[in-house]
Amino acid sequence: MTTPEDKHDPVPLEDDEGSAKGYAPDGPVPKVKVEESEALARLVDLVQEQIAKDPYERDGKLWCKDAYALAPVLGVSDRTMRRWFKANPTVFKLQTVLADNRRVALVRLAEVAEPAYSPTQEAKYLAKIWESRIGRPHTPDEFGMLYHFAHACPAGKAGEVFKLVLKEWGVFMAIVKTSPEFAHEGSPRYYQHPRLRIIRRFAHLTVDLWVQTQQWQGKQVDISLYSKGSSLGGDG
Repeated sequence: MTTPEDKHDPVPLEDDEGSAKGYAPDGPVPKVKVEESEALARLVDLVQEQIAKDPYERDGKLWCKDAYALAPVLGVSDRTMRRWFKANPTVFKLQTVLADNRRVALVRLAEVAEPAYSPTQEAKYLAKIWESRIGRPHTPDEFGMLYHFAHACPAGKAGEVFKLVLKEWGVFMAIVKTSPEFAHEGSPRYYQHPRLRIIRRFAHLTVDLWVQTQQWQGKQVDISLYSKGSSLGGDG
């Protein structure tokens, strides 16, 4: 089994598991051409074969270490391979790590019921939304808040929830203001404009607002997502 020669585990790079570009968890599923479909089926076989021959262990999972080494076998470029990996998150899990002082692309097949997008991927998508609103790059602190916010949302729905909160900020603040946590602060400040710290702190209430909005629009949604004691529809 292949392992890093360095004493430490590979360090995940900032672009782990894909970039925000092109990521739209609530958008349409990309169409795949017939010839691409056949190539993707072959790629699945190749990944399985490589893991069986020379598995690379990371985070308790077995990976194919050099993902792009499979490109010549299929007669495509690295760029095409990357596009296939990113366009099929329910099939492939791609991660770039720093091992042996070089960037290494790892790939494995997604497991049954494994979320298509990780909190890291969703946070990068949220960061792009936030940057477009504030007109500057996000800070590491802001990214951390977005990551934890994404982790608190239903899988694949962080972007949808985040956009709703930004759009309905006044409604959201009214919900926050009536929450027990906010009331315990004595005379809490009412924010006129979106603040990430408030969104992160009351992430459970953003989900409550999203669930209620889904119900109002007549969409099917799991009401168990309401936070405990929610005034919007939870069972207390």
